Amino acid sequence: MLGFYENFPKNPHLTKELSSAVPIRSLQQKMAKVLDEINRKTFKLEEVSCPSILGCSIVFEVGIADSMNFNFIDEEETKRIEKTLRKYSLRIMDLFCAVRYYQNTEEKRTSLRFDYYLIRIVFERSLVKLQVFHERGPRHVSPSDIVCLLVKSVNKIYSRKVLRIVESF
Repeated sequence: MLGFYENFPKNPHLTKELSSAVPIRSLQQKMAKVLDEINRKTFKLEEVSCPSILGCSIVFEVGIADSMNFNFIDEEETKRIEKTLRKYSLRIMDLFCAVRYYQNTEEKRTSLRFDYYLIRIVFERSLVKLQVFHERGPRHVSPSDIVCLLVKSVNKIYSRKVLRIVESF
């Protein structure tokens, strides 16, 4: 089943609730495009997180769940997601996210240890719940950094802010 990973961990490291100002299906279509774009981009660590390593660049590899597997979100997978979303919206969108770190020097680019995250996005009318589970790695990018990157990237596509983090009291 597209979007659902059967073995998602029961105790996420971070849970955030977001309010959404657009219909769920539209939001999911934009998220698929955003994830496709993030997969092709190299970021400086300071663009995403508080830099713990100087001269570090990062690359995200994001995949969407399909029962027991994850499919890398590229142009072809984005089209498959959009085709599914034309029929129905997803209640849950589970993602696997590998964050690859590289130390950049003038001579070479050295690969460092990676972070591995599982992300569950639950859609309920105008409420979106994000759960982030850190599988393993050095955690140079925190779970909240991943949520912020996703929210900023989606909001950048729209002409107004459509996702807002709901503050809990």
